Amino acid sequence: QWPVAGWYANFNVLPSLVRPDEAEAMKRILEQVPDDFDEDRDGVDKMITYEFIIMSAGAVKATDPHREDLRKRLWVITQPIIAERIAPFVHMRYPKAGAVCHAMIRRYLDRERRTHNTHWDIPSFVSVVVSLDAAGREFSGGFFVTTGTGLNTFIPLQQGDTVIHQSDLLHGVHVQRGNRWSLAMWFQDSGDCNSQPADWWVEEAEQGDPVAQTLRAMR
Repeated sequence: QWPVAGWYANFNVLPSLVRPDEAEAMKRILEQVPDDFDEDRDGVDKMITYEFIIMSAGAVKATDPHREDLRKRLWVITQPIIAERIAPFVHMRYPKAGAVCHAMIRRYLDRERRTHNTHWDIPSFVSVVVSLDAAGREFSGGFFVTTGTGLNTFIPLQQGDTVIHQSDLLHGVHVQRGNRWSLAMWFQDSGDCNSQPADWWVEEAEQGDPVAQTLRAMR
């Protein structure tokens, strides 16, 4: 809960939604090609992204030919997970949610990126984060939630645990020890990935809620 606005940002944790063999298979594919991760700058904190985009509506780097085989191999693993486990829950929990319009794997390795500063997922109607490693075993820290007060609450995700939330959840990543890999995806509220994010949270913003107003202004 936000201390001033009275806004509640909800999230769900689904334990063991992805099997260990599936998580390890995703990592194994990309561990063999470390130089094929994107190294552009993140829009949140200008850090190098170290991400691999599996699919994305409109993103040029999701269609480059030299990584097409890798994307296909990852899609064989992730597509059934999305269709059979993730999407049914998302559509039940958030009936206005549409299609997955962006899916990627991010790595947080020693001597590379260790943080993803506090942020909202501005392009996302519903966000999904799957931990491909286990907190307390492969890494310490990891995914956290916050209300912007500087106090972060870490969610000790185990391998295959999945966080599902909307874009009003202020969150981030801080890997304090070890290495962390995650699968992340963004749903929009349309089936064709042509949503208008500026129209999200309209009613709440017009009622004067500062979080909703901030989200609309950032879009």
